[in-house]
Amino acid sequence: MTTERHSQNGMTASDWVVRTQMDKLAPNERREFEEWLGLDARNRREFLKALQVWGLAHQLKNRPEVAEYLDAKVITLPAARMKTHQAWSVAAAAVFAILAVTAWLFLRASDETYRTAKGEQVAVKLADGSTVHLNTETALTTRFTKGKRETYLKYGEAFFDVAHDSTRPFEVVTPWRTVRALGTQFNLRILDSTLTVTVIEGKVAVKESTPEAIAERKGDRKDRAPVMQEEMIARPVAITAGEQVSYSTKVASTEPLVEKHAVAVREATAWVGGRLYFEDKEVAQILREVSRYTDVQFVVGDGSINSLRLSGVFNIGDADSVAFVLKTVHGLRVERAGNTIRLYQNIPGHLPMK
Repeated sequence: MTTERHSQNGMTASDWVVRTQMDKLAPNERREFEEWLGLDARNRREFLKALQVWGLAHQLKNRPEVAEYLDAKVITLPAARMKTHQAWSVAAAAVFAILAVTAWLFLRASDETYRTAKGEQVAVKLADGSTVHLNTETALTTRFTKGKRETYLKYGEAFFDVAHDSTRPFEVVTPWRTVRALGTQFNLRILDSTLTVTVIEGKVAVKESTPEAIAERKGDRKDRAPVMQEEMIARPVAITAGEQVSYSTKVASTEPLVEKHAVAVREATAWVGGRLYFEDKEVAQILREVSRYTDVQFVVGDGSINSLRLSGVFNIGDADSVAFVLKTVHGLRVERAGNTIRLYQNIPGHLPMK
């Protein structure tokens, strides 16, 4: 459960970080942000914490003068010396200055590696104006040159919002397939021996990766597919908005593991907004997905529980809410001990919801 305090329109510290980094705030939104900062010292602490979570605060390590400015203006600004609104207008201006500095630092980077730990999510502004959101346990490297925009996704999941540039196509390379786009939004996920491409807006081409990228399969990863012979390489597959295609990372094949098909993009990209969305999914799949973001682990005491089906929207990392819904909907008995949640079949006398 989140403990973040909300502003009048429901915005939390994390929401404000995203809005101030990605969007130009309208005058009324900026005023609300200033008021939210000045309302409570905890709001300011949470905002700084959110900066760290979103991977922005670490950009200040080599900018002590900026970090000092943030500390002076946002944390210890003597509001008693001026009117509250005026004081926190100055503080808000300091925050916008920090975000401008971090954006500048991001834009300078042309060859950078980004990683997230379990439960961590980071939004990165790339040098070309594109934005990439890294999901939990993800690693990628960007390499931009005058004629090429290339990102190498090593593992995990990422959502790409690609800035249009007809002279430099944007490519995301994996050891199995390469996704090429001009200006579009798509999600790329490497999980459970499967590479899944989902297009939210525009169109991408999915093709076999280069020999250099494929060669990584010869490493110590036993679940990687063998290198395909040149004559096996297939033509690129075009994927348009609302479509998804999946490839095996174990079996060398020119054919998709799951052919391209229409998909509910809301479910595939809900994680970008800090949510997990499930529509009529098996409990086993839901528990695997929820466990990606938290140290809390589910133990199923009865195998029949795995095949039960459930729909719902949950905050990322909120394992307790998932357990509560399973108890309510399917009448499961739930036992919590430390970081382990055990699930057992129906409570005697309980009638599951229909």
